[in-house]
Amino acid sequence: WVNDESDGLGLEHNGFTIAPQVAPAMSSWARPVLRVFYSKAWWNSNNKSTIAQNAPAYSNNRDGSSYGLQAELWF
Repeated sequence: WVNDESDGLGLEHNGFTIAPQVAPAMSSWARPVLRVFYSKAWWNSNNKSTIAQNAPAYSNNRDGSSYGLQAELWF
């Protein structure tokens, strides 16, 4: 959660991410890893113009989400 009062606009941004993963071994250092993620974010109406600058697809919204698949491999 972020509440930026530095410019007097009261910009707020909240979010969370869940990202379970599978690996070939039960170790934090085991690779390769396959990870599925889902992220959700909310912001107040004062923050809409800032969000629109960085993510134009969300310019008329007060929330957004993303999901996907990540793979990680070390050499």
